[in-house]
Amino acid sequence: MSSPRIKPQERSFWGKTSGFRKQSSIVRVLLKIGILTYFLVAVIPSFALEKTPPVNLQADRLYWMGRSVTGQGNAELEYKDVQLKADEIVVNLDSLDLTAREEVDLQIRNRRLTGKDLTYNLRSETGTIQSIRWKEGVFFYKAEKAHFSSEVVDLKRVDFTTCDHSLPHYKMRAGTIKVYPGDKIIMKGVTLYLGSLPIFWTPYLIQYLHKENRVMLPNPGYSDFSGWYVQTGYYFYSSARFQAKLKLDYREKKGWGEGLDVFYESKAGEGEINTYYVKEADTKEERWTLRLRHRHSLSKSIDLKVRLDRLSDKNFLDDYFGEEYKTSYLYLGHRGSGYNVTVLAEPSVNPDFERGFIERLPQIRQNLELRRLGKSGFYLGQAAEVTNFRKEDKNIVRADSFLDLSYPFTALKYFRLRPKLGYHLFRYWYTKDHKKEEGYRGMPYQELGLFFRIGGKFGNYSHTVRPSLSYKNNIPSEHPTRKNH
Repeated sequence: MSSPRIKPQERSFWGKTSGFRKQSSIVRVLLKIGILTYFLVAVIPSFALEKTPPVNLQADRLYWMGRSVTGQGNAELEYKDVQLKADEIVVNLDSLDLTAREEVDLQIRNRRLTGKDLTYNLRSETGTIQSIRWKEGVFFYKAEKAHFSSEVVDLKRVDFTTCDHSLPHYKMRAGTIKVYPGDKIIMKGVTLYLGSLPIFWTPYLIQYLHKENRVMLPNPGYSDFSGWYVQTGYYFYSSARFQAKLKLDYREKKGWGEGLDVFYESKAGEGEINTYYVKEADTKEERWTLRLRHRHSLSKSIDLKVRLDRLSDKNFLDDYFGEEYKTSYLYLGHRGSGYNVTVLAEPSVNPDFERGFIERLPQIRQNLELRRLGKSGFYLGQAAEVTNFRKEDKNIVRADSFLDLSYPFTALKYFRLRPKLGYHLFRYWYTKDHKKEEGYRGMPYQELGLFFRIGGKFGNYSHTVRPSLSYKNNIPSEHPTRKNH
């Protein structure tokens, strides 16, 4: 009986197997210690740095003292959403407390504060500043001192106004003001000044910044036409789709004026109605306006726009609101694939002062998009229009159309040129001496357009200029008029 075979023990490349196991176990222990040390030294601090964004301080001169650093001369600091500019900035890198001397410019998200001698904590976002100047909404503030955080700005001995002149026509002065951004302003000990003359005082006043029913803050001012005036009113907020303003104003020379503005919105459209009436104290004349603005989307491709301005006289809007008089119209537009059609009606709605106004009742226009002719570089342009012009009791109907051919190309890499040849045809019908007449006129024309672009970059700013030149030549040709008796 043969004895069983026993596989001889293999030898390691490094020596005996048992010696290799001892050495490999030591290597594994050392490797684990190394990985753990690297994790503690390198990885964990990197997590800490991610949670604490770096403080970026730049200045003409930097000085270190322990954990504090001082920047002097054109100092600028950035930390998360905070940007600070001052002549000198001192910041503690542990507590994140900072101080800035003399004139400071502090930007926190969308809020900008300027003043003197700032103390601020970057972590808690709280601080104080002297001689503050600040704008919130429509108000300009100037205060002796302010304490502020992300939730509230507390001002002491404050002047504020909506007038942006260096010497405002009016201002309001308060002992203390608390501003809750986006919510409300609470004022105590408020005096209203016209120039340097105090005319009104109240112990307490609140102004809501969000949309809700509220008394509108008085808005004083001065004009040569009205003299001193105060605009007041009440704001009605029904919903995001319906609001109204009841206006009650007093003017030194003209007396009382009142009006109602209504704002509305729907899924397909929006608009507003404005009314105002005044019986002038000096002239005893009654002056008024009724205005409508409406925009409506009848479908994805059809839009309707309406503007109606009824006025007592042409100068009313300029005298009372500093606005220009505009003609009324109704516009209907349709956008199709490769074309658009518009219908415009521009009637006279103020017969007292619109005598001689040329009405368009209506004007219909069709435009076709430029079409490329096959694979060539030529483009075809077309448009047609029919208008019924009316002036008092006279009517002229005009139909005109044009057809042109252009060939745009680029020269010398930078210059875009578009030469164009076209023909414009007019046809018209009118009545003269109780006889109906018609005629037509053709007008060939040539155009040349030159477009180029100049641009560059300067520091963090880029600029682009797109000048253009155009030349047009047309020679009208008159044709005999055909009469229809």
